[in-house]
Amino acid sequence: MIRRGEDFWRTAIEQQRASGLNATRFCKKRSLKHGTFLRWRKRLTDSEDNQDLVEVAATPLVNMPLSVNQGLDVLIGHDVRITVQSDSDLDLVGRFIVAIRRAS
Repeated sequence: MIRRGEDFWRTAIEQQRASGLNATRFCKKRSLKHGTFLRWRKRLTDSEDNQDLVEVAATPLVNMPLSVNQGLDVLIGHDVRITVQSDSDLDLVGRFIVAIRRAS
């Protein structure tokens, strides 16, 4: 059995996020145990809650009013697309994005 330390798993977690692959596919491609990867990711990210979120200042669009059918698409990897409408609860959207990132 190969024992890997915190530095290895921190790097692996960063590589998985950058790869656009979900955790299952990333682990399979790298021959890593999925459960071990998830445990390390939880351990290393519990103290980093919401650090994946970036605050963006709202800027009014002069000459470009948003209609009810338009919104902002947020892409997470290759698998998840969230459309945020102008009346969306942004706190809820942020929490949802964090939950999806943890699960993938």
